[in-house]
Amino acid sequence: MEPKVPEPYEDHDKCIHPAGSRGMLPGREIQAMCEALAAKRPEEWAREDLEPLASALAGRTAIDGRAPEDRAGALALDALAEPLDQFAQAHQWYRKLVDPVYVFADPSTGHTAGAGQLRRPALPPLYPPPSGPHPPLAPAGDSGLLWRFDHDEAGRDAAFHFIGALQALNPGLVCGVLTCPQLCTFY
Repeated sequence: MEPKVPEPYEDHDKCIHPAGSRGMLPGREIQAMCEALAAKRPEEWAREDLEPLASALAGRTAIDGRAPEDRAGALALDALAEPLDQFAQAHQWYRKLVDPVYVFADPSTGHTAGAGQLRRPALPPLYPPPSGPHPPLAPAGDSGLLWRFDHDEAGRDAAFHFIGALQALNPGLVCGVLTCPQLCTFY
């Protein structure tokens, strides 16, 4: 069941923020929402116009546009990237729901990769530690090279903790952090 955005809420702290990952969102599930937004000028967007999309995107690791039936919805969202970025900057409640931090691992680095080889890094056997404050991992896609974290202090702390755990297990592994105003899209 999709989380519902409370009606109405004035305070961004009352936003639905699902615990844990809800996986990738198929593009077909947001196509109509994106088309409705595209039919209006971004200056005319009101909170109620964005709440359904924010609810659909909340807690997702990425947008899935790989299947033919998902491509149009994924493209429709990507076409709205600039006005949605501007909306997120101006509206904390929206940004809190959909603004991810991604950690990626470079498969050409680390002790498991030889010259010219690409390999997934070994993952810590029990991560996050059950006694720790960090949320479960939310892989974005199936590559074993990209993970999503929330864009708040706890999410950023979890991202850097995870990088430390990865690099401790894979000496020489290069990791990157991407702070994005939108979810990444897989095609």
